[in-house]
Amino acid sequence: MRPVQTLPPSRPLWSPAASAQALGWVHRLLVACLTFTAWLVLLQVGMSLTWNWFSGLLPLAAWWAWLAIDPLGAAGRRPGVALVAALGVATGVCVAQMAGRGLMGWMGAALLAVAWAQWVLAVHSHSHGAEAGGTPMPVWARTAVQMAGLLTAAWVAADPLWWGTRWVALPVLWLTWALCWMGLHGQPTRPAPARPPAGSQWPGLLASPTMALMMGALLLMAQWCVSVGWSYTAAVVAHGAVMVLAQAAVQAGLPRLGPVPRWVPLAGAFLAVAGAGVFWYGATWQAMLLAMALIAAGGEVQSRLTGRRHSPIATLGLALPALLWVGHAAPVRGPQAIAEALLVVAAVSAAGWWRQRLKSRRQA
Repeated sequence: MRPVQTLPPSRPLWSPAASAQALGWVHRLLVACLTFTAWLVLLQVGMSLTWNWFSGLLPLAAWWAWLAIDPLGAAGRRPGVALVAALGVATGVCVAQMAGRGLMGWMGAALLAVAWAQWVLAVHSHSHGAEAGGTPMPVWARTAVQMAGLLTAAWVAADPLWWGTRWVALPVLWLTWALCWMGLHGQPTRPAPARPPAGSQWPGLLASPTMALMMGALLLMAQWCVSVGWSYTAAVVAHGAVMVLAQAAVQAGLPRLGPVPRWVPLAGAFLAVAGAGVFWYGATWQAMLLAMALIAAGGEVQSRLTGRRHSPIATLGLALPALLWVGHAAPVRGPQAIAEALLVVAAVSAAGWWRQRLKSRRQA
């Protein structure tokens, strides 16, 4: 008898590993979008509720203060906290938008700021999907994800004229993220190391006070660009794209240098000083974009090579007062207000890095 030939077992077209990796990419896209959106939404809510006080920067200042203090500590890094924080964000934005300029509106803005800050702390302390599977995203993929997140965030919350109708897209984004998060919760996860994972939006946005100050004044800079013919969305996308591309250039270029000299992290600090100086000297939209590129590159160099985050004392004692001063002086002084604040914060920050380097040399 002729032997019966059996066909080899067929391979599934969509393996669990590929599904987990695809879900990880979608999750990274949503995290990038919601991280960029935090700045814009808090600025929009602040300008609609508290414009007379520091140009509406109070909700963003509260968000930044919670990030710096991190009152929940390790307890706030649990996966369930991220879901509770997302529910708080959705509730806060709905209350702030529907209640108007009253006590309920202020309470909604406060809930929005605190919950969104805790969400950032919880989400950026976990690594899922593509990274957990042992295949980190290449630089071009991380850059594409962040650019897509920036474009989505700008469409939702960049233009004050459209914000009144497009804010309803936020609960949809949060629901999509929550479904992604719960889907990834069953996948292998690991706590974040001492330095945030490659491609995380946390280092680029908040590693240096000058970077956070530039992001905090993003809509104010967009208003000044609108006065010379730009649209709000184009101004926000231009500033954000310059930041993302500058970070990508650093991420792609640093590994090619091999052993990095000790002076490179200090050079990153002085890049921020150079960016602030360009902004102070020019105070035009071209100077704003160049300053954003230099400051973003400097912050990325520092975070990549040292993993150092500024202390809560430095943030609360220097950067936050500078942000509030920008909000107070911007209606009168225009772009020069943020240029002066940037120059002071960048110079003090660079002096701190220089002092740390001298101290480490003496100890060696």
